[in-house]
Amino acid sequence: MKARSLIVWLLSLAVLGGAGAWWWWQRDPDAPQLRTAKLERGTLTAAVSASGTLAATVQVQVSSQVSGQIKEMWPLLDVADVVMIDPPLTGFSRMLPGAKAEDFLGVTADARAFAEFIHQWLTRHGRWNSPKYLIGESYGTIRAIAVASELTGGVFPPRGTLGAVTVNGIAILGPTFMLGNPRIEGNDRGSLTGLTAMAAAAWYHDRLAPRPATLEAAVEAAREFAADDYVRALNAGYLLEAAERERIATRLGELTGVPAAAWRDANLRLGMSAFQSLLLRDRGLTIGSYDSRYVLPTRPSGNDPVLDDPAMGLYTPGYVVAFNEYLQHELNVRQKERYVPIAFTDVNFRWDYGSGPGIVLPRNDTTDLAIVMRRNPSLRLFVGTSYYDLNSTLGAAEYALAHSTIPRERLTLRPYVSGHMPYIGEDSAATLAADLRAFLRGPVPAPDGKR
Repeated sequence: MKARSLIVWLLSLAVLGGAGAWWWWQRDPDAPQLRTAKLERGTLTAAVSASGTLAATVQVQVSSQVSGQIKEMWPLLDVADVVMIDPPLTGFSRMLPGAKAEDFLGVTADARAFAEFIHQWLTRHGRWNSPKYLIGESYGTIRAIAVASELTGGVFPPRGTLGAVTVNGIAILGPTFMLGNPRIEGNDRGSLTGLTAMAAAAWYHDRLAPRPATLEAAVEAAREFAADDYVRALNAGYLLEAAERERIATRLGELTGVPAAAWRDANLRLGMSAFQSLLLRDRGLTIGSYDSRYVLPTRPSGNDPVLDDPAMGLYTPGYVVAFNEYLQHELNVRQKERYVPIAFTDVNFRWDYGSGPGIVLPRNDTTDLAIVMRRNPSLRLFVGTSYYDLNSTLGAAEYALAHSTIPRERLTLRPYVSGHMPYIGEDSAATLAADLRAFLRGPVPAPDGKR
């Protein structure tokens, strides 16, 4: 293997979940200790299907509603070596006796642990001169940015040392650039940025009359309205004249498939959870937050934000089963420990975003990302968002990027016809794989933006 073969670090497949490779963590000069499984180059036979089938050598049936398959589980192996990492307390990663959870459960601590692992991996495998890319999904947005910053290091705490490791690119899927957007009087950002996702969901479920010819047309109409009449109406607040309020409510009904009366009752600011229950209310159905194409009966519901979400509750079991089947029967890796896809109590609810465990204050991580890109003029950014993601919307990603100083000539922004996981659906998965390959193979731009 040539020393300059690409390395892709896959940082997160779930909010704070694991991603495939694993190790046991400890805080000493020899950490981390590794147990790994080697993946050879070539075509893998296991497949993930959004229709509920994991085909080829692995087959599992789960209830699902969106057709299509990801025919290769790791479509980047032909252009890069993929290193998947389980954060501590997720996947197969465990802390050794004596380790403290607070050393890992937070944005800064987590990034430091990842950076330490990457430093040691590069040394042990002799790969310091290889091009390096980070891929993060969902919370992996924050993680990838923090890890890139941690790898370079800095003079002041919490770093206090020069890491001097730069990455060639960062790919973000299901972006969560901005967290903690409070729903208070006068803060209308969520209403403006969520409108395109509502329009996409309404188009998919055929709730628009007349129905635009394409998904993109429906989204563009909502985008134009949000940037013009809608923002002016929201800025007027309670001073908006009654006739104009009625006109705006009527147009919102036309764009989203939810009756104008519901928009009037919500003061023209319909929350996303309300939209999920109202769009197909006449059919007794609720649409998914993580993928609005999925539906479940509105009642009965256990009100669990994941298990009772029509998307996450349906397609997650297939991925978990497929991974365990592939690990045990294809790679012949046997572990006594249970693979933990996500650990809400032990990890998520204790996560320190900088203000203490479990406290999420407003933050915009595109600021830190812009700083990372300033320090490394060759770093390129890929952002993959999706039309049917009501959780991390296309509009929110566009807004966050528009309000950052990220160099546009080094940014690739791609919307996919999918949900929070843009590789669900055969067409979307194929397009995403092709786009990521092009991103990894793409030329490194000069500091002035010329190629």
